Amino acid sequence: MRHLLLLLCILALFATPAHAEPAPASTPASAPATPGGDAIPMRLAAIHKGDVIYVQALTRLTRAIEESTGKQIRPELLANGKKGSEETALQEQFQGNLEGGIYSTLTLARQVPAFRTLATPLLFTRPEQLRAFIGSPLDLALRETAKSKNLLVLGYGSYGFYGILNFRPSGGTPNLNELTTRVPNDPWMLELHQAFGLRPTTLPAADLSDAITSARIQGVVATPELLNRTALANTNAAAFHQTRHLHGWMIFVVNLNWFNGQTPELQQAIQKAADTLLPQSVDQAMAQEQKILNKWSTEHHFAILPLTSKELATQPVKALVMKNIKEMEPLLNQPGAITQLWNQNQLPPTGTPKQPATKPRTTP
Repeated sequence: MRHLLLLLCILALFATPAHAEPAPASTPASAPATPGGDAIPMRLAAIHKGDVIYVQALTRLTRAIEESTGKQIRPELLANGKKGSEETALQEQFQGNLEGGIYSTLTLARQVPAFRTLATPLLFTRPEQLRAFIGSPLDLALRETAKSKNLLVLGYGSYGFYGILNFRPSGGTPNLNELTTRVPNDPWMLELHQAFGLRPTTLPAADLSDAITSARIQGVVATPELLNRTALANTNAAAFHQTRHLHGWMIFVVNLNWFNGQTPELQQAIQKAADTLLPQSVDQAMAQEQKILNKWSTEHHFAILPLTSKELATQPVKALVMKNIKEMEPLLNQPGAITQLWNQNQLPPTGTPKQPATKPRTTP
C-alpha cells in the first residue's frame, strides 16, 4: 500500500490528460520592495517531496534568494503537491495565487505548445546535450514564447532520462516487442510509445501493482529516480531498458508581471540564483541516476540494457520526430533549428570538452 501511495505522486508527472485550459488571467505587477517595508512573497509550487533532486535545488534556491535580497523577498516552497497537481498549480499561478512553480514539459506545453519541442523523441540522449541546450538559441526562443502567457522561464531542473522497467519473464534477453507498458496519461505519450513498438496503456497508478502481478502490465515507463522511490524496481523486474528516449525536464517559471514589478537589483538576484543552482542540479540528477542504475544491477540483480539512438530510431519513430518538428519549428520561428539539433544529437560522442552549464544572459 505504501508504494502505491508513492506511485500516485510519482506518476503524476506527464500524467494529466490534455484538455482545453481557460485563458490565463492577467495579474498586476507587484510593487517593488522598499527599505523597511514588508517582504515580498514568492510562493513556488512543486509536485514532489524534498528528496527529489530538482526539489532539493529549489530549496537551495529559495534560501539563496532570501539571503541575496537581504530578506526583501520571502520565498516559500510549496512542495509535495501542496497546491495540487501540476496543472492546478499552474492555473493558480495564472490567477496570481502563486508567483512561480516548476513544471514538467507536457504540463507546460498544454499552455505554451512550443514546449512540446522538449518531448521530441531522442532529442536529448546524453548529459552533455542537456548542458548545451541551456542558454542556447533554441532555449531562448522557447523562453520568449512563454512570455505570451505571462510566464518567465528562469531555468531547468531534471528528474532524469526515461527508460522502461520490464517485468515480462523471458528465457533469453528481455525485449520490448509489444510489451504492454504503463505510460503517463497523455495522448502524446501514447502516440510516442506506440511508435517504439510497445503496447502503451494509461492504467491508474492504484491498479498498477495488481496488474503487474497478474502480468496484465509487463512494463512501466519512467525515470530511474522516480522508479527508485517505489517498490517496483526490485528482484521481480526482468530488466531496465536504458532507452533515454525522453529527458525529464522540469521547467522553472515565474509570473512575468510579478518579476517585472521588482527592482533591477532583486531581478538580478533571482536570476543569478536560478542560473547558478539549477544547472548544478541537472548534473546532480545525472550522477544520481547512474548510482541508481548501479544499485539495481548489483543489489537487485536485474539487467541494465542500454539501447542506442540508432537502435531506437526506427522508421515509425523518425516519422513521429519529423511530425513533431514540423509542428514546433513555426511556433518558435526557428526554421530548421530543431531538425539540426536532432540530427546533431544522433551523432556518437566526439570526446570534445563539456560546454559550460550556463551562458551569459540578460535579464528580461
